Amino acid sequence: MESLVKCGALDGLDANRRQMLQSLPVVIETLEATKRRNIDGQLGFFDMSASFGEDTGPALPDVAEFPAVEKLRMEKESTGLYLSGHPMMEYLDAAQKVQAARISDLLDAAQEYSARYMDNTQVTLLGIVASVKKKITKNDATMAFLSVEDMYGAIEVIVFPRIFTENAVKLQEGNVVLLKGRLSLREDEDPKVVCDIVEAVPDPQHVPARLQNPQRRNSSFSPTVKRQGEEGASSKGKRKGLFLRFPSREAPVRQLVERVLCIFDGMTPLYYYYCDTGKYETRPPAEFIDPNEPMLRELRRILGDENVVFRP
Repeated sequence: MESLVKCGALDGLDANRRQMLQSLPVVIETLEATKRRNIDGQLGFFDMSASFGEDTGPALPDVAEFPAVEKLRMEKESTGLYLSGHPMMEYLDAAQKVQAARISDLLDAAQEYSARYMDNTQVTLLGIVASVKKKITKNDATMAFLSVEDMYGAIEVIVFPRIFTENAVKLQEGNVVLLKGRLSLREDEDPKVVCDIVEAVPDPQHVPARLQNPQRRNSSFSPTVKRQGEEGASSKGKRKGLFLRFPSREAPVRQLVERVLCIFDGMTPLYYYYCDTGKYETRPPAEFIDPNEPMLRELRRILGDENVVFRP
């Protein structure tokens, strides 16, 4: 039950995760007490009268939800994945400013020729430390092997003793780090980065409009996709289907939406609208969906009501 709460599986129960976690001991105690009273299927006369009333469950404490970072940490702890977002989302603009490499690009460089990333190429990484493995060297010094993640992947970072000793406080699990080092591409080995410098992490800058979560947008969404040959956007010319608005094609929230859509295969057309380009995209027939109220409700929770339009 605790894992279900932490990963967000029970978010639809009209209670926040902190409320549910704090209520768990009372819920479990109530269930155990009920079980003790009903041993061997026996029920007391006075218990019968109470059983006919509606069981509303224990009262929930009046407490605020966990911060977003804490919710992500719990999701990672319980499932091994970030589900409702990623800790590095707020650093997207900062990563661009410091010209940090995408980890996915570094991993791809081992599979195919890359003019930009070759063995011993100097690279900059801005990511979160997912794990730390320490090793004692022959000289009785401590080095570390880090797993560093950004929005696009994870890569191993080797930190030799001098660098690790000087930056041990920064290089801890859960910390965001800015590293510079050399890319190591060896045959039959996964790509690695050998750390040379640990720098101060830039403050997360205000995310530009094209990267903002569409839940924060207040503008209305009125799709006007035209069929080929249509001159106007009258009500007769408006296409039927499900229309979803995203900040951009690469917006992280799109992954959350597509996890919901893939469950409901059907024949209803699906359209994406990207705010940064102002263009619509018709999804291929293999991705058409079967809209229903639970699906639409979840999409509106993720994107915001104003970014989901269904025309039956």
